[in-house]
Amino acid sequence: MRNMDSNNVVISINLDRITGEAESEAILEDLPFTHYPHQGRQLLGRVKGANAKHEYGLQFMKVTGQTRCAYCGMDFTASYENWVQMALDHVVPTSAGKVISINPDWLEDSASKVLACMTCNGYDNRFSLSEDKTCLETLEDYFDLRDRVFSERKKRIENRHQEERRFFDQLVKPIGKK
Repeated sequence: MRNMDSNNVVISINLDRITGEAESEAILEDLPFTHYPHQGRQLLGRVKGANAKHEYGLQFMKVTGQTRCAYCGMDFTASYENWVQMALDHVVPTSAGKVISINPDWLEDSASKVLACMTCNGYDNRFSLSEDKTCLETLEDYFDLRDRVFSERKKRIENRHQEERRFFDQLVKPIGKK
């Protein structure tokens, strides 16, 4: 992965890279997809509608059982304030998938998405996949890519939260104490 600028990140994923067994198990435990029907390894169908809260987001919750931000853990069912922060995130962005000719049915399927709060969704929503490193011939290859992209994005989002927390603590919080 190399940073192109503050808003764009290129993710290079080599599907042939074999991780150690312990590392693979740790990554799998942290994936929201393992809690989806069929452990997220089968297509679940598309959710439809024009509104995240009233239509497709609610349908997605029912299909996947997910009720929290996949990146920070915000519980969307805990309060109205949390509920209005809900977004549905394409783990592998549609635009990036089209560039490397990923099957659009795979990209739009519920198995390819996670719930995210608006903050996490906004922190890491501009990146592309390196064409030279990605060769997807099967749905299983695609799910492996999705899992790796999610893990990489989650790390970057966690880092961004830490940066924002430091900024808040140093520069914003003192203003409120005056």
